[in-house]
Amino acid sequence: MHRCLPIVLLGAACLSACNIVGGELNTAIEEDGSGAIQLAVGYLLDEEEDEAIECTPDDTASGATAWLEQRGAETWCVTQVPFASLRGLRDLYVATFEGAARIHCLALEDERLTYDVEIVPDEPLEESSDGSAVYWRVTAPGEIDSTNAGTVEGSRMVWSVSG
Repeated sequence: MHRCLPIVLLGAACLSACNIVGGELNTAIEEDGSGAIQLAVGYLLDEEEDEAIECTPDDTASGATAWLEQRGAETWCVTQVPFASLRGLRDLYVATFEGAARIHCLALEDERLTYDVEIVPDEPLEESSDGSAVYWRVTAPGEIDSTNAGTVEGSRMVWSVSG
């Protein structure tokens, strides 16, 4: 049985060993500081395994929903959790990633968002040899003045955590 867990910070070796093809953490922040995070884990499964994915939301997250999504030959378990404010987002990150993500600053002042979050994995991340990847994406309101993201797609910043 495969259980959808927050694997965003797992090493690439586990990704291929667990038939996991990738992971995503997508955070969408609205102008008022509310929004939602989506944790997604992609699997490449054979027909027998396809029935074995348990994709259910975390019981502790209020308003969480989960669903399976087909992306070509891959089956993705997606869990979405809303938040009412940046304080709520901070609380979600802390609860989900414990010590693996350090939140230095999450603030929305004078229509300017400051998003300063450091990813601190328990073990060094390895380069994936099979193309699996883990992405951390943040969609923010307005224009992006500066970022250390590897890619910017409009108002979305994308960091490749491994792969």
